[in-house]
Amino acid sequence: MTFRLQYRSSADSRTKNACFCFGSSTENDQLFKAGTMIGLNRHGIFDGSWANMTSGAGKKASLDPTETFDVTVTIDLEHSKAILVVGKTRIEQSLPKSLESVTHVGIYAKETSSEFTMPVRTSE
Repeated sequence: MTFRLQYRSSADSRTKNACFCFGSSTENDQLFKAGTMIGLNRHGIFDGSWANMTSGAGKKASLDPTETFDVTVTIDLEHSKAILVVGKTRIEQSLPKSLESVTHVGIYAKETSSEFTMPVRTSE
């Protein structure tokens, strides 16, 4: 599955982040997050709570906090991986073999105000 979306942090937010989330549960600690930790100058993919943000795959980037980010998230269950593409940055994260289906997708922001377009599924 591949999803496309855009996001940006609201100008008045002290904390700045925005992510696409997915998984087989509605529980926060069971969802994967793929997106941008704008205030930390980092794009990444991680599972579970925000405390796991640095334990997932990620790349540092020099970010403009007012930028609108064009994002593609590919979930490849056959090969147990997720791929996040933000602009020219590509990040790949292994997914557990136990993740056999994705039944929930959405948007995620932690202690901030962010704007999102609706995620559009572009392929299977």
